[in-house]
Amino acid sequence: MVAFPLIPTISIIEQALFHISHYIDYTTMFPPSVDSSQIQNMIDDKVFPTLSGLAPAFSYAIMLSLLRYILHFLLFKPLALRSMKIKEIKFVSNPNIDRSLPSKATAYSRDAILEYCKLSGMEDTDVNDYLWNRKRHISTQKKVVKYVEAFWRAIFYITFSVMGYYALFVPETAIWITDTKHNWIDWPLHTLTPSLNLYYQIELGCYIHQLFWTEVTRSDALEMIAHHLVTISLLVLSYLTNFTRIGAYILFIHDLADIFLETAKVFNYSSKPIGHRWMKDTLVDGTFAVFAITFFVTRLIIYPRYVLYSVIFEGVNGYFGWNWTGCYVFIGLLVTLQYLHVYWFYLIAKMIVKLLRGDMTKDERSDDEDELEEHLPKKEH
Repeated sequence: MVAFPLIPTISIIEQALFHISHYIDYTTMFPPSVDSSQIQNMIDDKVFPTLSGLAPAFSYAIMLSLLRYILHFLLFKPLALRSMKIKEIKFVSNPNIDRSLPSKATAYSRDAILEYCKLSGMEDTDVNDYLWNRKRHISTQKKVVKYVEAFWRAIFYITFSVMGYYALFVPETAIWITDTKHNWIDWPLHTLTPSLNLYYQIELGCYIHQLFWTEVTRSDALEMIAHHLVTISLLVLSYLTNFTRIGAYILFIHDLADIFLETAKVFNYSSKPIGHRWMKDTLVDGTFAVFAITFFVTRLIIYPRYVLYSVIFEGVNGYFGWNWTGCYVFIGLLVTLQYLHVYWFYLIAKMIVKLLRGDMTKDERSDDEDELEEHLPKKEH
């Protein structure tokens, strides 16, 4: 039902990109030394990336959103309730009370309860029960949403890592993986393979989906939005300038660590109930340790050594030079991404220290999922 009003919108966006693409002179995006006639010939032969090639990303973004919406009710939510041993409360909102409630969950005074009685026409015990059920409902929904978000992301990071592996290492390892100079040799006259093209389209659709999907409130929300915007900018710009070789490599090494992060979150949420505490010292801590190691290796060693170094010292100095404006744009975005890596590993390091001390109670990057529950009014009769 939801898909029908979205289909015309998708079609309009994709058609607009196809029309705009015909009016763009792609040859102006490259250094003057590049033979523009060769680029035009490749565009005519449909083996060179253009804006129209990214149009399917919007379809994939909507498809991912619809798939997540369907799986939320068929799989994710039932699994979350079962894993966290949560019994969902049937709750019906009372607008008369809700309009007068403070924005943050706090304990309610006797005078406040009496005021809500006047507004709703309910007895004080019924109002107290309503407030208790309302806050319990909010707490439950917040936990379910966080579980679902982690489970969903774990699935598509695994999926994208498999896609990236096939695009870069099957049937044989791409030559630019073993020798990074091939990121730039004959650039930008690299034929865009179907596997790399599909990989880019789906990854872009994924980040568009993440940017506009309502996410759980978290302490690093601005950094997450910045990360998505930088990634989308890098995807689009690297695609249009045919930096797809190094771009696909960046996507692949970024997805690997996130598999273990989201899996650790799922295990962590599942370990909260009594009877599941054994998961904390085994699955949660073990998966988090793998995540921390993978994050450090891929984003603080491989990324600066094989991506930043290749762009700055092999690409700029060896092939397209500092006179090309595009090099400053890419270097700026890539360095921004590296800053975010350092910031996030700082948070990870804080979590590791707390873990070793035995006093880690929550993810440094997220708001405490038990914050609302701590403020639940006691149920009285």
